[in-house]
Amino acid sequence: MNAVLPSTDLTGALSITEVFDFFDGPKLFVCQNLAGNYFLGYWVGSDDIGESYWIVPISRDRYFAVRSGTINLHDAIAIPEMGFLLQCRVHFVDGITESHRLAPSELDPALLPDSDETIELHTETLPVRMAALDLPRKAVATQRDILGLHFEFPGLREDGPTRLVGKLLVSIQELIDALGQKILGSATIRGSIPSEILFQTETRLIQAAGASFGLEILAARQTNMFSDSLISDSVREFLEIVEIGNDVERLRVRLLEMKPRAASKYGVFLNSLLASESPFRMDWASPDQSRNRSVSLDLKTAAGALKTVEQVTSEAGETRTVVGRFVGVELPRKSFMLVLDEDEDPYRGKISESAMGMAAHVTLNHPYKVTIRETLEVTASGEERCRFEVEKIEELE
Repeated sequence: MNAVLPSTDLTGALSITEVFDFFDGPKLFVCQNLAGNYFLGYWVGSDDIGESYWIVPISRDRYFAVRSGTINLHDAIAIPEMGFLLQCRVHFVDGITESHRLAPSELDPALLPDSDETIELHTETLPVRMAALDLPRKAVATQRDILGLHFEFPGLREDGPTRLVGKLLVSIQELIDALGQKILGSATIRGSIPSEILFQTETRLIQAAGASFGLEILAARQTNMFSDSLISDSVREFLEIVEIGNDVERLRVRLLEMKPRAASKYGVFLNSLLASESPFRMDWASPDQSRNRSVSLDLKTAAGALKTVEQVTSEAGETRTVVGRFVGVELPRKSFMLVLDEDEDPYRGKISESAMGMAAHVTLNHPYKVTIRETLEVTASGEERCRFEVEKIEELE
C-alpha cells in the first residue's frame, strides 16, 4: 500500500494513517510524514507513466472535520488551508514522484468530489482544555466561525452553574438570531423568526473547560468561498455593540439601528450576565482571519449599558393600525382588552391620554379602527415582555 504513495521533497516520506476508499490501492486517504504533518490524498487517475494524486496539507483539526463529515470532500480539497495543494504522479517503473504546487484555481472541476460527498465517521475531536485550542487555525480548518466565551463565576474556576450558563447561551443565540433578521432587512418586534434565518445563524456548543470557565461555540454552517455568512455578520455586530460599552450616545444610536427585537435581546443578555456576577470575554475566530478580534465586558459597564437599553427599548417600538373589538375598557386604570380575531390572544395594555376621550365612548364588541404602539421591555428577572398602548381609536367608515 505504501509503495504507491507520493514521496517528494515538499512532503518527505509519507505513510498511511487512514484509508477511506480503496480499490487496487488507496484512492482517498490521510497520510503523515515523519514530522507528524497530515496530508489528505485523493487519487485523480492514471496513465501509462503512473498514478496521479492531489495531496492536500491539512491540520489535525481539518483531518477530524473531514473524517466526521463536518466539512465536505469538495471543500477539503478546493479550499486548502495553506492556499495550495500538490499535484503528484508516482511512476510505475521506479516509484519516483514528480510533483508541483497547484493553486485551487488550477484544479479540474470535473475531478473534484461533489459538494454533498462527505465521510461520516464517529470522531473524538475535542481537546481536554480550552487552552489547547487554536481558534483562528481551527476556523480556517473547518471553514466556520468560532466563538470562545469566557466567564469568571464568583468562587468557581473549574465549573459553571448550569442554570446561569444555560440562560447566557440562550440569550447569546437569540441575540445572534435577531441580528441576523435585522441584517436581512426583515426585523419584526415579536413572533417567530423565519426558519431560513435560524438555519443560517445556528450555533453548536462543542467545548467547555475550566480555569476561567470557557465555552467554545461553532457555527453550524460553513462560510461560502468568500468566507461570508449571515452568522459572521451577526457576530460582528454583536462584538461591535459590546465594544461600545456604556458610551450612552453611541449606544443609543446603535440600539435604534438594531431594531427593537435585537436591542431587547441585547438587554436580556446583559441581564443574564449581571445575574451570573461574571465579567465576560468573547474571542471571535473567522475563516476570514482579518475579522478575528476579542472583546470584554465588566459588570459595571454591563449595568450601565443595561440602563441605556431599557430606556431605548421603552421609547422605540412599532405602531400598527388594526381593526378589532374592545371586550374590556377600564377608564380609571386606563387599561383595555382588544380582540382582533377569535383565534388570537387579545391585546391587553394601557390607553394613552390622546385616546382617552374616544375610549370613554366605545361600545364593547363593536369594531373600531385602533392604532396601537407596541414596545418591548426586559423585566427584572431578565424576561422579555411586550407592552401595548392604544394611541388612537376611530369609528369604521
